[in-house]
Amino acid sequence: MRKFSSYGPVNKRRHFYVPRTELVDVATTELIGDIPEEGGHYITVWAPRQCGKTWLMRETLWRLEKDDEFVYADAVDVLPNNNVLNLIAKARREPYRETILELFKTRSTIAFRFDDPQVNFLYMNGVVEREKTGVGKNTVRFSCPFVQKRLFNYFSREIFTTMDHLYDSMTDIEAIVDETDIHVPALIRLYQIYLDRNRDWLLKDAPRRKTDLRIFEAVFHFNLYMYLKAFFQDKGGEVFPEFPAGNGKVDILIRRAGKLYALELKSFKDRYAYKQALARAAQYAEQLGVKDIFLVFFIKSIDDENRRVLEKEYRDDESGATVQPLFVETGAVSGQSSGGK
Repeated sequence: MRKFSSYGPVNKRRHFYVPRTELVDVATTELIGDIPEEGGHYITVWAPRQCGKTWLMRETLWRLEKDDEFVYADAVDVLPNNNVLNLIAKARREPYRETILELFKTRSTIAFRFDDPQVNFLYMNGVVEREKTGVGKNTVRFSCPFVQKRLFNYFSREIFTTMDHLYDSMTDIEAIVDETDIHVPALIRLYQIYLDRNRDWLLKDAPRRKTDLRIFEAVFHFNLYMYLKAFFQDKGGEVFPEFPAGNGKVDILIRRAGKLYALELKSFKDRYAYKQALARAAQYAEQLGVKDIFLVFFIKSIDDENRRVLEKEYRDDESGATVQPLFVETGAVSGQSSGGK
């Protein structure tokens, strides 16, 4: 049942709203310019609070992403942007590279301290910014989602330059992807087989934390992303990362056959955090306007009984969204300490 809302972005499935098609048309035209191939324009959205600024930009972005002439991948992979190239050059340098890889983690945040040399360098060069999260609490976040997306793509491709032998040639792919649907749980199981078979060589040179020699949490997120991109390369699907929070929260969206599939990636911490993650994933599904979302947890190992209990569907009564938890076992990697999950 729809209801009125006077705060936050409008959800078209839940709230009463006015489409304002003409305004979205104007914003889209201004962004792409009269001659799109020559570049668009910067625009300023000015209005008092609670006038729909966030909603307008979200509608404009979705309009552009659905436009065959505007491919967001071009902005990430093709269009020249010296500012972003400079940011990447700084982020990939040691010792700042380690801070960036830590910033992609989903379990916890990094405290913002101006006198921390690494944080200071990244902050002064526009890679990160300060986010006030409470009284006397400041954390580090990426300067904007676009920078975060560019860095995510860069490190994903740098670490995993080759993605071969994604599945056995006799695998029944139509049981996973048919003409109209993607069976995401089966797809994640296929990825698990790939990871199990190739873990040692795949992660042999993966970056590790200096403190405990553990592989950075983000490495597994990078790998799943690259796997999905390679998998859908010849199957008519578009895979792209999304960063709604600007911190370590990572989502992978798959668009295929007119449908949008959302996967939220997290490292499993404990059952308390697990329950919180279910509720937040349902809220995110509502924001995206999808009925189902898949919450992919990475964990060192999980037994059959816990998998049976924790992979049960969760339905959020308020939003009506369904969350399907799925677990990926990262396993023990050569050279990595064995303590904890």
